[in-house]
Amino acid sequence: MDAALYPRFFDIEDWYWWSVGTRRIFRDWLAAAVRSPAPALLDVGCGTGALAADLASLGRVTGVDLSAEAIAFGRRRALERLCVGSAEALPFATGRFDGVAAVDIVEHTDDRRTLAEIARVLKPGGAALIHVPAFDFLWGEHDEVNQHRRRYARRALREAVEATGLGIERMSYVNFVVFPVAAAVRLAKRVLPRRRPPRPEIYDLPAWTNRALTAVLSLERAALRRFDLPVGVSLLCLARKA
Repeated sequence: MDAALYPRFFDIEDWYWWSVGTRRIFRDWLAAAVRSPAPALLDVGCGTGALAADLASLGRVTGVDLSAEAIAFGRRRALERLCVGSAEALPFATGRFDGVAAVDIVEHTDDRRTLAEIARVLKPGGAALIHVPAFDFLWGEHDEVNQHRRRYARRALREAVEATGLGIERMSYVNFVVFPVAAAVRLAKRVLPRRRPPRPEIYDLPAWTNRALTAVLSLERAALRRFDLPVGVSLLCLARKA
């Protein structure tokens, strides 16, 4: 990812609707899946540390990211167990962690190598939470500026995860409610002439709009406690090591 985006993400992650809403969903899934009472958790591609900070209430969290600048921002959140390293060659012993979160990182990498490394560092019975962008037709400037290599259909993600030997326990689309708007915007951008460099889809919203969208994701979070969603902007997968 472009290093220039880290300050922007650090500034908004504690209040921006998408960041707050999706992290709550991620925490729900991982909390329900991890079986140890004091788990060792790993946040792969931890970025500026917002998710690692949220997961700290569950257990001992370690964060790893390829960017030293991202790690520096994470330390500003008072996170101590952070290190620079590649998702494709994790600098940890085999079978070290009870749970691994790989949120918005697999699409940046050689996914088979990254997922194999996640499987390697998990303890037997450990859980992996994997979040990736969905649907090739949603490809747009947001993917370009974030240096994504791909977006995923359910089948492609399932095949990549199961190739590592991990067993999938649950998979659902997320960001269901905003999917129609996101699809319309990205398809429109594809046919309209581009008059500026690509930029991430992070908008300066009025406070009431941000609160409303946060509430929408709270409703989606509640729905995901009961059933999987049929469509969405991204895919969330929970897998387990045998």
